[in-house]
Amino acid sequence: MTYLKSFLLLIFNIIIFFILILKYFRILSSNRSSNYKIFFGGARMGNIGGTLTKIKKLKSFYGESLFNFNIVYLMSNTPYLFKINLYIINKLKIPIIHNQNGLFYPSWYKGDYRLKNKQIYKQYICADYIFFQSNFCKKISLKYLNQPKCNNEILYNAVDTNFYKPKKIKKNFSNYSFLITGKFNFNLRNSLIDSIEGIKKCNDEGYSFNLNIYGYLDNRLKNLLEKKIIDLKLKDQIFIKGTYIQENANLIYNNNDAFIFLIYKAPCSNSVLEALSCGLPIVYSDSGGTKELVGDAGVGLKVDDSYKEYITPKIDDIKNGMILIYKDHENKAKNARKRAEENFSIEKWFYTHSKIMNKLLND
Repeated sequence: MTYLKSFLLLIFNIIIFFILILKYFRILSSNRSSNYKIFFGGARMGNIGGTLTKIKKLKSFYGESLFNFNIVYLMSNTPYLFKINLYIINKLKIPIIHNQNGLFYPSWYKGDYRLKNKQIYKQYICADYIFFQSNFCKKISLKYLNQPKCNNEILYNAVDTNFYKPKKIKKNFSNYSFLITGKFNFNLRNSLIDSIEGIKKCNDEGYSFNLNIYGYLDNRLKNLLEKKIIDLKLKDQIFIKGTYIQENANLIYNNNDAFIFLIYKAPCSNSVLEALSCGLPIVYSDSGGTKELVGDAGVGLKVDDSYKEYITPKIDDIKNGMILIYKDHENKAKNARKRAEENFSIEKWFYTHSKIMNKLLND
């Protein structure tokens, strides 16, 4: 963390501290009514990235209150509140909901993962209720954070199935287009490079597959991918499209036929849910929480289980997975949309949030 970020975090916590003191002396309200007044602990909203888009959904539906909040909703990715402020929130009996995503471990994070998990733990241990984003998220929390001290449940991320809707399912293809979306730093390079290698192998066997890559790529990774595309002579098959806004995302999914997601041990990817909702079958790394999401709507590629190494599937397995998706497109596409509607609708997600918040405020 830079000195500027550290300074801003300190100022933010000082402001919150004084707000809490005003609440303690009842100058500001913490009224435990059934009207949800939520403070999101400084988490920002945005268009790309799981936490940013999740906060955007929650703020759009519930709004946010900085001064008169009666619920604090915290994301594991944004552990901004200092211990003293969490302590005062507990003393004021303002319920804390903690949404637990993934954790830090050596296979993907090369810094001090213990320190990062310790920052998350301070929220985790103060929570009055925990939403785990997948069974995998709960499993690794038990491994790295210990048993939760409050009630908890699995609540998968959600997708707006009315916005992310499939176009008519294709039965014939001149070119079959795979899609990758997301936010990628250099440490995730193998997931993208191996996808490109898979496309190359398929096309060498006579298939006509394209790959479109949308989202944020850091400069080092973008340069590496561009070189790889040139070296493999795939500039007419692989396209780096850049970032996009969430309001246009459904068009991007609908202009493609299938989705590739080779992130290792992803907790609960929003992009996977968006792809499912648009009826895109998925070739995925059979690891983390992804297999819980995809089920019979894709082809899972076996990988070893490790918390020390970042593992991607074998290139031949990626190739075979792409071909299987292509050959069983119609069936898997129908399964994708069905899974999204039945298991991950945003209406059910908001209903669960409201039910738990109402219970916390009225117990």
